[in-house]
Amino acid sequence: MLRHTARALSKRTPGYVFWRQSSLTELQHSKRNYLLSERPVPLAHIARRMARVKARYEDTRDFHERNLLRGEYKYFTGKLCDLRAAPSGDMIAVLQCAALFGFWDAAQVDRILAELFLLLESLDAMELVALFTCMPLLRRQESELYRRVAAGLALVVMDLTTHECLQVCRACTAETPVELVEKVLEELSDHLDELTPAQCVEVLDTWSVAPQQVRLRTRDRLSALRQRALDRVEELSCMDVAVLYTTLHAMEGEGELAESLQRRLVQAFTRDLTQTCPRSTALLFTAVRRSHALSLEVTQWMAGRVLFLATDFTPAELLAVFQLYVEHLVALCALAADLRAEMAAAAQLETPNSARPSLADGGRAAMAASHIAPSAASFRTHSAPATRTTRQHILEREAAAQNLATLKHVCEGLTAQLATTLESASAYVSVASQMEIVELYASAVEQLELGATCSVSAGGAGKYGAPSSSSSEAVGQLLRLLPQSRRVLQLVSSKLIANMKSASLALLIQLLEQANSLGSAALQDAVVAAAVQELITRDITGLTTEAARALERKLRSLTHLRAEHQRRLSTAFIPKVRRYI
Repeated sequence: MLRHTARALSKRTPGYVFWRQSSLTELQHSKRNYLLSERPVPLAHIARRMARVKARYEDTRDFHERNLLRGEYKYFTGKLCDLRAAPSGDMIAVLQCAALFGFWDAAQVDRILAELFLLLESLDAMELVALFTCMPLLRRQESELYRRVAAGLALVVMDLTTHECLQVCRACTAETPVELVEKVLEELSDHLDELTPAQCVEVLDTWSVAPQQVRLRTRDRLSALRQRALDRVEELSCMDVAVLYTTLHAMEGEGELAESLQRRLVQAFTRDLTQTCPRSTALLFTAVRRSHALSLEVTQWMAGRVLFLATDFTPAELLAVFQLYVEHLVALCALAADLRAEMAAAAQLETPNSARPSLADGGRAAMAASHIAPSAASFRTHSAPATRTTRQHILEREAAAQNLATLKHVCEGLTAQLATTLESASAYVSVASQMEIVELYASAVEQLELGATCSVSAGGAGKYGAPSSSSSEAVGQLLRLLPQSRRVLQLVSSKLIANMKSASLALLIQLLEQANSLGSAALQDAVVAAAVQELITRDITGLTTEAARALERKLRSLTHLRAEHQRRLSTAFIPKVRRYI
């Protein structure tokens, strides 16, 4: 019995611990805080072990081993480091590991960066390059240290090797000082013989995001790099081809690339579709969008691969691909309706005697029929070309129907994936992407409405919708084409309502304009009511007279909104706008 009592009393329960304390002060000091009582470890030990983990992580491609190495790095980054007399190389090595793995102890990184700021004058060129390349990955490209490091690198660019210049070139962002970007681009253009085609693409990629004045000054010097990459485009990977395609558009500016050059780039990209990744596919679809005919061919060639990659796209990549497919689907719907109208007109021309006048019509009808009907000789003369034209229309109609079926199948798969992404709690869809989704459907409705108007003027009626120019019928046609679009717009409406308080005035007006095109059949009425309520309750400041007049015109043009929403805008919001007129 005594053994059992002693065992029960020896347990360190919270009540027992409190009973042993003589005062609350001792109780507070007796808490086991391992982070505060831990002895700081010299940074050199941590940097050496992190460097080993980094080397092993870069050498392997095994998912499970990499996961274990990430855990090992997490253990080391949680250690309390002693920065006293720490070498600058060790501190930069810790920052490089943090940039590689993508997560870090913020307090530790801040202390290291503050220490490096004090030692900035003593850093050599290699250390400046290493520090400069890892700071954008640490999201410190807007700090004063970043600007100081860039200024120091601009002074020693001539002393860097080509490999180091390439490292700096890859790390340049929109926030990089102009002096460094220009000097690095000029230095690399002078060492063209040492660059591979893939490295030429990297240099051109950096040039495409440089400020406008830098691009204008260095454009002629980089023409040799551009030509070298184009001459050996077959050696480039799919990602490099997509980046080169995008960069060439930036070099041309408002002009268009030659059709032969674009087709050559697309063929180089599609020569092995198994090597394409979601990011390169989205880049290609964005670049090829300027050429309507070529983009239609790309959507046909990439249909199977796009469906295979659908689950791997980020929301922005999925939206870039989905937008092009929807545009061509809507355009082909209008084309199919036009072909059916032309077929009907050709059939009427081929049978001119199909409606014979009856004997009861009298001589006047017979005389009119004799003037309308052609002679037998002329009918035989024109029958062969009419038959060839009809055959051509049939072939065009069959090709359009086949392409339409392919596009519809891909759009259905991408719509389902978009709905899954919007439903997922782990996928982040920005407010800008949400508005792009709404704008995509609104532009599709406008295009369908325009196509229906053209079909009515041509006298045709399509399979996918009745010939009408009304917006409601165009919305119904779109929802029949892609039934899951209704679910997508419901999810987007819910997300927009949640972000309504942080939305800007321009975004709210844009949302009302899109709702005016889509109507309540597609876009939920709750999001329109929330946008109207937010406009009414928000204070408007800083409007100029011209902006206020333009805003009033926009609001009064929203005639397809519900009468209740129009009344609230007219009575509660437009008077606030008119105060600035």
